This record gives sequence, structure tokens and C-alpha cells, in this order.
Amino acid sequence: MLLVSGFAKLKSPASTDEAFASLQVPQALSAPVFRRGLPWAEIALGLALLITWGWVHTLATLATLVLFVAYLVLVAKALQRNDGASCNCFGEWSQAPVSGSTLIRNYVLVAAALVAFVGSFTAAATHFSWIQQLGGSGWLYVLSLLIPATVVAAILWDSLRSDSSSTTTPLGWGASSSAGAGEGSQPRSDDEEVLDYLREPIPYHSLTKLDGSKVTLRQLVHSNAVFMVKLSPGCGSCVMVMNQWESLAKRLHPIKLQAVVADPNTIPAELSGHDPAFIPQPLIDENNDLSNLFEQYGTPWAVVLGADKLLAAGPVAGSGAIFEIVDEIEAQMQEAAVETEDVQS
Repeated sequence: MLLVSGFAKLKSPASTDEAFASLQVPQALSAPVFRRGLPWAEIALGLALLITWGWVHTLATLATLVLFVAYLVLVAKALQRNDGASCNCFGEWSQAPVSGSTLIRNYVLVAAALVAFVGSFTAAATHFSWIQQLGGSGWLYVLSLLIPATVVAAILWDSLRSDSSSTTTPLGWGASSSAGAGEGSQPRSDDEEVLDYLREPIPYHSLTKLDGSKVTLRQLVHSNAVFMVKLSPGCGSCVMVMNQWESLAKRLHPIKLQAVVADPNTIPAELSGHDPAFIPQPLIDENNDLSNLFEQYGTPWAVVLGADKLLAAGPVAGSGAIFEIVDEIEAQMQEAAVETEDVQS
């Protein structure tokens, strides 16, 4: 478990930064040395649990127990805040917000670490030999190995089961598609091949304004395309997006950057105080109906609503995917502007 977690974090350092912010790790433990060292520490502990014995093995199990208890406390506090925080326990593979099953998973990890710590004091605690003391028959030995394997498999399944919905790969975007100008042509890649992105009609769905009135998704695009982002105040990945909110709005203009939140009472400060003519006020997704509609159960996620009443791109999930699709849109709008200048000249 530690090896899988450590290598996953190494693959995506940004996800570790998001997790530290999302789980509100104490500032004293949030320095870069801790954030960059955590994956290596998990890998080292995983190896130590497998290949050491004696007092070294005991120290390794104790360190693992302390680490898992710390994870449990952070997850329990995040669950109590109920602010959409994600632990990113397996890097970018697991960006879903913490839930009751996450807490149960961490209790199981703590229990497993405690068993390992107690087992390290047995007389023959060399590698896995202490497990053999449970019984001399071959089937019992196999069963004793299947138990931790089953626990690991269950925990990995719970952590990674939201992968398909929370880490969506950015879908097609065309420079001349409706997200920019509402022309509705097919998206094309750099080599002019038509991308396999089916542009479906914008769903008939309404969101709530801060004054309590309703607005439909189609009404939002009466004049311009809309880049809609669902955000949560306690989500570390969301914080990374909100910290660049004004910059993103400028880069996307004239496409409107529209924030959506679940609770009007917890709107982050980064989304407030802007000129509504430039950056619209956040909209409320009551009961997370919009997220359910697009099958996006973590935050942040985004979708582009075209001015021709068709979906122009997405949905995409995660800060990395959102920044990537903004880069694509900006590049293609600049290319379209250059082509327009060439035609006029």
C-alpha cells in the first residue's frame, strides 16, 4: 500500500500540494521539504516493512502506525468540515472528496499497522516468518497472506473507483467551435484530423443565483460561450484554480468564466468582489444536481457551454485538466485572431 501510494505521489507532485492544502495540514508540516519528502518516506517505509527484521522492523512498523494515525486524523477533520476536501492519497488517481468510506479505509490501515507493530515483537519476526506461526498447515499460511492482500485490494478499489469520473481526459476543442464564436464547426487537432468529440445539446437544467432567482444553462450562453467551473472551498485543487481566477478570466475573454458552488454560505473570497460585467457572480448548484447531471462527483471540474446551445468541451476534472483546456482555448483563439487579421489585410 505504501509503495503504491508513494510512487503515485511521485508521479504527480502537484496532487500532493493539493492534498496538503485541501486537508489543511498544519503549516509547520507543510513546508516543501515535507511535501516532496512524503512520497519517498512512504516508499522507504514500504520497503522497510518488507525486507527488515528485528528492531529495525519494529521501528518501521511504529513509524507506519504514526503516519497512518496522522492520515486518519486529517481525514476525520476534513470529513467533519464537509468542505469537499480530497486526500489525493494515490496522487492524481484519486481526487474524489473524502467520505465515510475514506474514514473506514483509514481505520483499517491503522489497524493493519497496529497488527504489524505487535507482530514485530514476536521471536521470529524476520521478513514474513512470524505469520507462519499462526499455523503449520500450508492452507493457513496461504490464508494468512490472502488476508492482507484482500485488505490492500479493497482499499485500492475504494481509492481508485472514482478514477473514470474524477480524472477525465480533456475532450476535443476546435478553434472555430461555438465555445469561441458559436459557429458550430467540428473540433480539429493540430494535424487537422477531426477529433472524436460528439457535441451534444446543452442540457435543460437551471442553477440558482445569489438573489434566489433561477437561470438555465442555455440562458447563460445567450451572448457568449461560458467556461463553467464547479468549485469547493476546502478542495486543494480548487484553491489552485481560484488563486488564478482573474487571470483565467482575462485569458478566456470573451468567453465568460462562471463559478458554481454547492453552498451560498461558503463562497470563497477568491470568487467574490469582482466586476460582475467581467466575472459573473457564482451560481449555486443545489443538491449537487449539476454534478450528478454531468457525472462529476469530485471538484474542481469544468465544462464549456457553446453559444450555439451545444456543449463545446468537457467535462474535465482536476486543476491540471482545467488549466490544460484553458491553454488550448487561449491558443486557438489567438490563432483565430491572427487568421482574421490576415484576411482583413
